[in-house]
Formats: sequence, C-alpha cells, structure tokens
Amino acid sequence: MYAPGSDSALTALEHAVALPDAFSKEEYVRALRRNQHDVTKAALQLKAKHSWLKSNQLDNLGLGKPSLQREVKKQYLQLLHDATDKCKCPVVLFSVAKFHPTQSSDMLIPGREQCTDHGAPTDNTTSNIEDARRLVVYMVTLAIEAMEVEEAPGIVYLIDMEGVSTNLITEGSVHLEFLRMLKEHFPETVQFCFVLNYSASVWVQQATTYLLKTLGVSERTQQKIKFVKDLRELQHYFNAPALPEKFGGLYKLMRAQQWMEIQAEIEEVDLENLPAEEETTYMTKQARELNGMQYAACSVNEVVEMNTTVLRGAVWRKKSGMSWVKMYVVLRPDALLLYEDIKGKMPMVIIPVTYQSAIVAAHFDNAPKGTFGFRFDVEGVPGGHLLAANSEIERGNWLQDIQMAIQSFQEQHAREVYEEERKFRMDQEFEKLNMIDFSTELPAVPPPKSPPAPAPIPTAIHGAFAPPQPSIPTNAPPVQPFMMNPMQNMTNPQSMTMGMPQMPLQYPQGMPMQQPMGSNPYMAAPMQPGMYPQQQQPQFPRPMYPPNPGMQQPYPPNSRTF
Repeated sequence: MYAPGSDSALTALEHAVALPDAFSKEEYVRALRRNQHDVTKAALQLKAKHSWLKSNQLDNLGLGKPSLQREVKKQYLQLLHDATDKCKCPVVLFSVAKFHPTQSSDMLIPGREQCTDHGAPTDNTTSNIEDARRLVVYMVTLAIEAMEVEEAPGIVYLIDMEGVSTNLITEGSVHLEFLRMLKEHFPETVQFCFVLNYSASVWVQQATTYLLKTLGVSERTQQKIKFVKDLRELQHYFNAPALPEKFGGLYKLMRAQQWMEIQAEIEEVDLENLPAEEETTYMTKQARELNGMQYAACSVNEVVEMNTTVLRGAVWRKKSGMSWVKMYVVLRPDALLLYEDIKGKMPMVIIPVTYQSAIVAAHFDNAPKGTFGFRFDVEGVPGGHLLAANSEIERGNWLQDIQMAIQSFQEQHAREVYEEERKFRMDQEFEKLNMIDFSTELPAVPPPKSPPAPAPIPTAIHGAFAPPQPSIPTNAPPVQPFMMNPMQNMTNPQSMTMGMPQMPLQYPQGMPMQQPMGSNPYMAAPMQPGMYPQQQQPQFPRPMYPPNPGMQQPYPPNSRTF
C-alpha cells in the first residue's frame, strides 16, 4: 500500500494501466482516492472504463457528430458556459421534464430526417437510451475538463424538477441506469447536487433516497445532495452572474443553437461545413455499385452517426422456414442493414436499394403475433425478403421511406442513361461530319530532341577534302611583291582619293587574280599517279599592315598589260 498522495503510487498506477494519453493525471489521483490508494483496484477500474468507452464508441465524442447535435437541441442537459460557483466548480443543468427516454430500443428514432407517420411528423423530443447516454458522457466529460483546468474540487449539478410527474420518478429505470454509469465510471467528480422546484411532499425525497440506496452510494456522497426549498439558499454557493435567472440569478440560459456555436468555436468545428464522410466514402458512384457491401464493416453506431441515415429500429425477419428473428435495422439511402441487436458490430444481412428493387405490404400467416408484414423484392433473391414491423404505423414508415429511396435511385438511373445516350448521339454526329472532336483532350507531344553534335574530322581526312587551289601558268613570270612608298602617296596629289569612292582593282585580261595574303600562300603541287597527298603543316600568315583607306593601289611593276 502506498502513502496517500505519493508520487510513487501515481507512477505505479500509470505503469499498471499502461494506456498512455488515455487518462489525465487528475483522473489517476481521483482513482487512487476512491480506492484508498490501492493501485491494483484503481488500475482495474480505469482499464474497465477505457474498455467501456471503446466498446460503446464514447471515447472520441465531439460536436461534429449528428447524434450529439440532435440531443443538444433538446436542451435537457447543458453545461453552462462561463458560469461557476464560488469554488470555481463548473455548473451542469439537468431539466428533468425535458428528458423523455424510451424504455425500449424498439421504437423508430429519426435520424437526420424526421420519421413520418402518414405525413405527420413524429415527436422528436424522445431520446433513445444510446443517444442519451452519448450526450451525458459528452457533457460530463466537458465539465471534468473545465474542473481540471480550474483545479476545482468537483462539478455542481442543478436538477430542475419543475413539471415532473410522479410516474417519472417511480418508473425511473433509465435515470437509475445513468446514475449507475456516473457512479462507476466518473467517481469523485460531484461537488454538490441541488434539487430545485420539487413539490413539498416527501415522496420526492423518499424516491431519491431509495435510488441512492439502490446504487449503494456512500454517506459522504449522499450528503452532497441538497433539496433546496428556498432558492435564496443558492446565494451561499453562487454569485448572481453565474446563477440562472429562473433560480434567482442573472445568468441568461442560452438557446441550443447559441450554445452549439460557442462550443463549436472552442472545438474548432465548422457546423455549417461539416465534412460528410458518408458522401465521400460510402455514397460515391463506385461505392454504390457494391450494392451495400461498403457497409460490411460498419457498426450500428457508425451508420447512425452518418447524416443521411433515414430510419432505425427493431424489425422481424423470416430467417428460414417457419423461424422469425428480431433484428435491429438501419435504413441508408442505398441499403437496408440488418444487425443482430442495437450494439451490432457489423450487419448480418445487407439488402441493397437499387432502381430494380420493390417494396410492398404483405400478410404472413406465421408471422409473430401483433406484427405487420411487408416484402422487400430485390434482384437475385426469389420471393424477396420477408419482414414485419411491430405496428402498422411503423410499417407505414418503412414502406414510405424505402419507396422514396428506390424512387431516388430510379431517377438517378434515368439521368445516367440519358447522359450516356446523349453522348453516344453526339459521337455519331461527329463521325458523320468527319470533324475533329476538340472536346477530346489529346496527349501532350514531347518536344523534339536536338541532333547530336557532329564528331570532329581528323586532320588527315580534312586535308583530303580541302578545296583545290588555283594554279599559276608555267610561262607566267613570278610576281614580285609590291611595296608602297608612303611618302610617294603623300606627295602625289592624284593618288589622294580620300573621301572619294574607291574603284575596284582591275587586272589585265588573262591575268589571274593575285591570291589574297593570309589565305594559303602555298600552292598545291601536282601529284603523280600512285602518290597520296601529304599532310601539310598549318602555316600562319605573317602580319601585314592594312592598306591605307581611300588609296587606289597601282598595278605591280612587273605585271603584263594587254
């Protein structure tokens, strides 16, 4: 046994639970305090709580879930924003008269769309036990988080009994179940519980005492429950701005939508643009072609959380021969999912809803007594699926909503067929006109590759392909290089052609042009038969001064004129 409040006990409990990030440090401390610092018992209780949250899918609750939004709008349970008692304890208001739980899960519960009863909307104030449990866990979890942030000693509950009948207390099996849940999984969190607006008769206190004894609540916890006859007694625990107006304070209770907007901002959830997972995962065109098999791994809670879930409730199904079995059924827009019970992890039977399906009312002689049958005809199942509802009203609801789903698929199939035919006609018209269909996106043509760089030509081969050089006649005298006298040019006024257009240099007829200097001073020697051209070494011309611009160069002195 560890000493109270010792760090060694807390460390030992964390290692015994071995669930990182599953519980806060404050919850470990509360578990030790509840079990008189017995690490083994505290670890077993925390593990049991974690398993319970996981199995009921209560471990990751948020305002983005449609079922929570529906329950919050009923306003029977609400955490008061920005309101605490004098000890900084968060305040939770429970309006008992607004809470109408169903004693059985057999009733049809509206999903995102209200169930219709031959055109009349069903009362949407009733709550299924699973939905109510989800809201209670969500609100208590929010209150515990606020309590830990403020380091408060607990949570203060205001239980408003106004308008409560006697039958609600005497038949409070649902309330008893929720109290047992709070005692088992959320211990050491109650600071005070104020019962308000109850009748002066003693039956309310007696019924409450009976419930607490049934739960085995300790004397210390019972002392925290206070029956308030005069609302002015609350002024000892609350400041006026934190106490609701109907109880003598100044706090204005929020409407459901206003409360959801504030909480959504805290959780960073966009209520107007919530991502519809079922639309992107389960209701695409490819998914609908699976005929409902996309829901093969979905539990009841998962499909209930989807926005487009239509109906859910208990229905009888003829299994084989004379045997009828009661199942929990969830209607999706594209499939009817039949589970073993309301806690089913995967559907036992999946009936696809397609444009070829049909639903009709029917009577079965061997059906369970007091039920009303209907037949669901699908392709590939001779005789269809034989089902029976618990009442004629429920059968009408199933027939109406399933028929609406079938009609929706028929309209969608008609649109798809029309689009395919229209596209086929357009293709035929293009073929008749022999035109190019520019609507078809052609593949991108890669740019042409640049040609490879040419290989260098060897020097020997380069010399063989050199252009022939002009030859000088053998009888022509050698040409002497002519040197210009710059002084003569300067003194001869006729040779001064500066600024005048220069005439081209002319040669006598039959006189070959003098090879310009610097091109190739060597002439190609005549080759004898059988000889190969010799490789010549490159010769670099000697530098020469450029001629004087504007000067007309005279003929060489030894040149012959005709």
